[in-house]
Amino acid sequence: MAVGRPACASRRPGSAWTRGVVASLCAVGVLTLAACSSEQVPIDSPDPTSSADEAACRAMIDGLPDTVDDKLRRPVHPDDAWGAAWGDDPPITLTCGGRMPESFSRFSQCEVANGVGWYAEEATADNQAVPAVITTVGFEPIVTVVIPARDRPEGVAATMIDLSAALTKHLDLVKPCV
Repeated sequence: MAVGRPACASRRPGSAWTRGVVASLCAVGVLTLAACSSEQVPIDSPDPTSSADEAACRAMIDGLPDTVDDKLRRPVHPDDAWGAAWGDDPPITLTCGGRMPESFSRFSQCEVANGVGWYAEEATADNQAVPAVITTVGFEPIVTVVIPARDRPEGVAATMIDLSAALTKHLDLVKPCV
C-alpha cells in the first residue's frame, strides 16, 4: 500500500453513490486517526555530548519503527527532540544521548534482546506498578526508554525487541553486555 493513502481508498465500488459513501467514511476515518495521533508528546532529553553522538542519535531516531509493542509512533515536542514516543498517554518514550543511571555499576545485570544489552533500573525492575526504565548497555550514545506500568511485563520485552534493529544499525557497540 502506498504511504499516505488510506487502505479504504485502494478499492473503487461500482456506483457513484457507493463511492461517495466510502469516500466520506474514509475521510472521517483518516481525520479521526489524525486527531487521535496528532497530540505531541513532550520529550525532555539531554543534548548529545558530541557531534558524532548527535549524528548517531538523529540517524537512530529517523530509523525507529512506526510501531513499538503494537503502539503507533506519535509526534514529539520539540520537533527536533532527541527522542521518540509510541502509544496512548502515558506513552512509551525513548531518549538518546543521556547518561547511565547512577545505580548502574560494572556488577549490574543486563538483559540482551536481539543483540542489544539493557539495564533495568533496580528501583523499577521488580515493581510492576511503576514505569519500567531501561537503558542500553555498551552502546554509544546511550538510549533510555520508559515503558508505562500498564504495559508491564510483556511490553518491556516487546519494546526491547522492536527497537533492536534501529539501535544496532545506528549506534556503536563499544562493549557488549556481559
